[in-house]
Amino acid sequence: DGGVIPPGWSVQNIFGSDWTVYTGADPCGQFPGNQTGGSGPYAIVNNFCDGPFSGSFLVTPPMDLSASANAVMQWANDFVDLGSGTLAVVDVSIDGGENWTTVWQAPGDLPGPSTQVVDISFAAGHAGVLARFHYEGVFAYWWQVDDVKVGAFACSTLSGGLVVGTVSNANTGGGVNGATVTNLPDDGSTTRAPTSTSGCPMPMG
Repeated sequence: DGGVIPPGWSVQNIFGSDWTVYTGADPCGQFPGNQTGGSGPYAIVNNFCDGPFSGSFLVTPPMDLSASANAVMQWANDFVDLGSGTLAVVDVSIDGGENWTTVWQAPGDLPGPSTQVVDISFAAGHAGVLARFHYEGVFAYWWQVDDVKVGAFACSTLSGGLVVGTVSNANTGGGVNGATVTNLPDDGSTTRAPTSTSGCPMPMG
């Protein structure tokens, strides 16, 4: 949000143009500003406007997850590829950058607003954890990133529940229409799926 690469983060060049921070619209007129679902300044590799060659890592500061039993990474995302074959991946290292594990790769266009969430629990229990956004494109488009969060998560069951399945005839294997499903502990029953919610809030820290 300060309009520059945050303190402790680093940009490592592979070739061509790098990750940078935009505070407004694309200078080449392709988008009006932050498309990720976040607000204000955002990190971007803009191969369309700053290219035509771009290869760059955006690397987090070291993170201490030694007290965490699990871990997740979440960010606001806008990735535009349009069939240009761009590489857009997220890697995580638990040994200070000696070795990297790819935890996410864009399957193609993922235009924003979009929130991406990746379980990185293999990094829980470790200090000095690093994550990086790795982009490589030639005559391509852009990748915007904002609101990066890394930390433990907690899942809790909220009131209500949803069971999805089928009821079939044991003799024929065919479906049984209008079957009544009974909850044995309280003897409640229903013939249609109730509306309910459950929650799994993402990064806690």
